[in-house]
Amino acid sequence: MLRVVSEDLAESSAATESAGRILVVDDEPQLLRLMARVLARDAYEIQEALDGTTALGFVGTAPPQLAILDLSIPPEGGAALMRELATLVPDLRIVLTSGADLDADLYADLIQLGGSFLRKPFAPRTLSEMVKRTLAGESHPDGLSGSG
Repeated sequence: MLRVVSEDLAESSAATESAGRILVVDDEPQLLRLMARVLARDAYEIQEALDGTTALGFVGTAPPQLAILDLSIPPEGGAALMRELATLVPDLRIVLTSGADLDADLYADLIQLGGSFLRKPFAPRTLSEMVKRTLAGESHPDGLSGSG
């Protein structure tokens, strides 16, 4: 699925310019749409993908500033996609999402990349805050406190 969300931003006078481009990758279509809507309201341009192959298609045409990656996406998982994206877009900010804890190697990789971790389930406000902080250069490999 290759879709860019524009979410009626024309109706909001405060959202006349994009706050940045975000790639959201999750194999759960409902959660993918929810995250896209939440972030589009914050004036981000959203690229949605249900798998890693589709996500990589965005990089050549319109590289994002931030990627939100679920760990269980096909075909090879969010960890492999994170490593590949970090090579292709060296200044890319990363937020990994999962309902499970990160293993030690993945946690170390996330720290090295200056990335953040967002544990599922999360509140929309927590997602917005994590994105804002990560784009500002903060790293939160242990997540943010509070459910928002």
